[in-house]
Amino acid sequence: MGIYDREYVRRDEPRGLGTRDFSAVALLIGANVLVYVAMLVTRQGQRYPLEELLSLEVDTLARPWEWWRFITYGFVHDPRRLAHIAVNMLGLFFFGRPIEERYGKRELLLLYFLLLAASSLAFVLIERLRGTPEVRMYGASGAVAGILILFALNFPNRQVLLFFVLPTPAWVVAVGMVVLDMLGAMGGERGVAYTAHLTGAALAFAYYRGNWNLCSLVSRLRRWRRPRLRTVRPEMLTAEEADEELERTVDQILAKMSQHGMDSLTAAERRTLEEASRRYRERRR
Repeated sequence: MGIYDREYVRRDEPRGLGTRDFSAVALLIGANVLVYVAMLVTRQGQRYPLEELLSLEVDTLARPWEWWRFITYGFVHDPRRLAHIAVNMLGLFFFGRPIEERYGKRELLLLYFLLLAASSLAFVLIERLRGTPEVRMYGASGAVAGILILFALNFPNRQVLLFFVLPTPAWVVAVGMVVLDMLGAMGGERGVAYTAHLTGAALAFAYYRGNWNLCSLVSRLRRWRRPRLRTVRPEMLTAEEADEELERTVDQILAKMSQHGMDSLTAAERRTLEEASRRYRERRR
């Protein structure tokens, strides 16, 4: 199969319904809503066992066997306040979709989970320094704050309906959010994870300014680990892994080209496409 036979340039062909057909934003919102409903269903009196199981505590840092909570907390929202999940999911819906269109599905998912982990880690470290080990954290607001900042950096003048009424440039909304979070953090107000919001915002800024590519980083890490396996794996399997890696890289480049055009590709990406085309032609002979 040649690179121009792929789904990026053949969008008119029918496909079966599967996980790959859903956007990253839809998958994330669906997961959050599913956990929220599960919390309500499993309620025991005034307790929500699922909330206790998945949320993050400051002391979690000292329990490595529970470090999965640094991610799962982001899918837990206050079951007593519908507005908590509603605001976060609306923010993810409106700001996440343009980001996914620009960066791609896999990149958005990696960035989202990175934002969750960084926001929660910063929150836990700061609360430990403050001496408040009893604090519990949950909610996707740290990651959503990062997505909002990235949206404003990519589309600074796009109009956002503030409070669903007032048209406001995205950069104004982003600056306003950061200022309010800074004031809340300096004021020592409890009940809102301002430090998590600010961490998400700072990480998104670094991601944009540094022109990070998390998919490429993951690919490089995989290539760095593979040589250790060559002494115990057959040579044929190593070649297959190389082909799979090329396939994944081509998928990312074609997705970028489909969204932003051929001119958006770097010289290295063009060479990768040429190398892939050469290999495909050799297979056909």
